[in-house]
Amino acid sequence: MVTLTTVGYGDVVPVSPGGNIVVCVLMIVSAMYMAMPLGIVGKAFGSVWDDRHRLLLMQRLRTRFSTVGYDPQDIPGLFCSYDENGDGELSMEEFRQMLQQLEVEAKDERAHDVFAAFDNDGSGAIDDSEFIKTLFPTAYKSMYKEPERIDEGDEGNEGPQGPEGPVATG
Repeated sequence: MVTLTTVGYGDVVPVSPGGNIVVCVLMIVSAMYMAMPLGIVGKAFGSVWDDRHRLLLMQRLRTRFSTVGYDPQDIPGLFCSYDENGDGELSMEEFRQMLQQLEVEAKDERAHDVFAAFDNDGSGAIDDSEFIKTLFPTAYKSMYKEPERIDEGDEGNEGPQGPEGPVATG
């Protein structure tokens, strides 16, 4: 049993039969205890490995943008220049043209995977905010920060508001 679980060389061993049973149970339980995290880590590794091409292409895109001199703030203007039909979004074909002109090499299958990763709403097209949110999440937060909402009644001591302004009370 000790050899099977590789827990030691036998230099310290239990003396009684009860001790042997306890040690055997502990060895089996410890093997099962380690199997669970190893399975989780293995599954996570497998997921990342399967997704490596998309992750590497996204990293090449980030690197290429910085090499060419583009900042995340330049992306909305860049999208306008590649948006042939003027709808404010890039289709898959327009996205491929952008990749080619930026000299980012990608097979069609990989480009499609990256395009799908950018298309957060599943519309079949990506706009500049989807692109920035996926590729530059920190810049997205500063560029597209949602304005703070003020709940009704929190606007100070102005009293109740009607559709045409303050309502007189009293």
